[in-house]
Amino acid sequence: MISVVGSQFVTPGGATTSAERAFMERARYTWGESYMDVDNAKDYAIRCSRSSVGDVGIKGLVEAVFYRCELKARPCRAPFESREK
Repeated sequence: MISVVGSQFVTPGGATTSAERAFMERARYTWGESYMDVDNAKDYAIRCSRSSVGDVGIKGLVEAVFYRCELKARPCRAPFESREK
């Protein structure tokens, strides 16, 4: 099982992508390229929440809230696929 936390991001979708990339990096480093695809992972679970205390930016012009996600999953290799001739 791998547990990672991605970088904070302005949107929950961006934070999810960041956590998935962190998973891929850790899986590749530990088990190799065959295990890095998050789509093949088992027991995938993700938790995202707000990571900024206040609104970040210039008051009245640009204000943003940041999010960060924690992802836990078990890396698995892609299965072999048969090819019809």
